[in-house]
Amino acid sequence: MSADKPLTLWAGRVAALLGIVLVALTLRQTVAVMSPILDNIRVDVPISDIGAGLLGTLPPILLAVSGVVAPRIARGIGLHGGIVLALLLMTFGHLVRAAAPG
Repeated sequence: MSADKPLTLWAGRVAALLGIVLVALTLRQTVAVMSPILDNIRVDVPISDIGAGLLGTLPPILLAVSGVVAPRIARGIGLHGGIVLALLLMTFGHLVRAAAPG
């Protein structure tokens, strides 16, 4: 049997950078999606201007809240567990959105 060579430090850094970029691109659409579709939402759901403004600020506010909560989660279940939990929740959210009618 041949011994598997461990990844070099460079290869591990490239993999980590690629993962960070992919997650960042996924999160970017979450924050930037509200403005272009806000008029379509207001046609289907009658909300006031204040309600529309609050709806538009909700994604950045929730990202800020997650930044406050993340260290507590990392202390509770560990850094790797927190990352896995976050990725699972993101995947679940995407699947729910994809399965939504209309």
